[in-house]
Amino acid sequence: MQTEPRRFLIASHGWSGSYWLAHVLHGLPGIACVHSSAALPAAEDDPYAIDAILSQGTLDDVYARLGVLRAGYLDRATRQPSTLCQEVAAGFPEARLVGSVHTFRMRDLPRSFADLGPKGAGISVANLLRHPVSLVRSGYGQFRDSMAIDLNEHAWIARRVAETDLPAFERISARHGVRPGAFDALCFLGACCTLGGLAEDFRAARALEDDGRAAWLGHILMERMIADTGYLAHWIERLNDGPMPLATGALDTSVLAGRRNRHNHEAGAETPDRVFAEWSDWQRAIFVHCLDHFGLRAPYSAVGYDLSMLPPPMDAQ
Repeated sequence: MQTEPRRFLIASHGWSGSYWLAHVLHGLPGIACVHSSAALPAAEDDPYAIDAILSQGTLDDVYARLGVLRAGYLDRATRQPSTLCQEVAAGFPEARLVGSVHTFRMRDLPRSFADLGPKGAGISVANLLRHPVSLVRSGYGQFRDSMAIDLNEHAWIARRVAETDLPAFERISARHGVRPGAFDALCFLGACCTLGGLAEDFRAARALEDDGRAAWLGHILMERMIADTGYLAHWIERLNDGPMPLATGALDTSVLAGRRNRHNHEAGAETPDRVFAEWSDWQRAIFVHCLDHFGLRAPYSAVGYDLSMLPPPMDAQ
């Protein structure tokens, strides 16, 4: 008989559907889940929804929330996953499965490999992914919201762009007659440059698997999760290391009720191939250059993502 709750950690980069998944899991009987760097209960509103905060409050409320998230960024540098799971279990004593989505990214975990194990009695770990075209589209939308308000993020993203591959960005921009420092262009560049974090996440996932101490379960594909309740049920059983009793219809109800943040507010294409086709020539060139700069074609293809809409690697000269 299970006396202690099973524990899980779903790492993820932002813009991958993490809030939706956390909200769905937390809404199921017997599961307690927190979300974001601040480890907020997933029943609460999306912590990154600036428009929603402004619709009910002021910029002071936005900055108060940003302060909470920034504190979480610092805290996760030293917080151990086991401590987080203990806190969730204490807050939800009836839960049989407790954990977190997106409080950690895979790149945050190498320092905690020993804390995650041992296999079978430790913390089950998975990584939530999204197609890179869709991820960049979502990030582009979020940056257009957040960078206009958050000067800290604006400065951090501008620096990251400059340090990623500034000569190539300048050559591509000159070729297409684009001013890369213009606000909209900088937001898109910033979203593409964050693909560097995904490269770190893939490396950390391989390191965790090779380390062998923790229960590494693999990569979850967001697009399948939101479309297939069978895939969701499969992953819940894997996180629980066994069947998880759920009320009849609970998964269907939760999936339909799940809230998915839409960082990009513009109408338009949704599938990656159509999104890529709708981007300007400059945007396509920048995206493909970043994807190849970070060596991401192979790892994304290996987990099942279709990148056939992309042209061959581009020479930035």
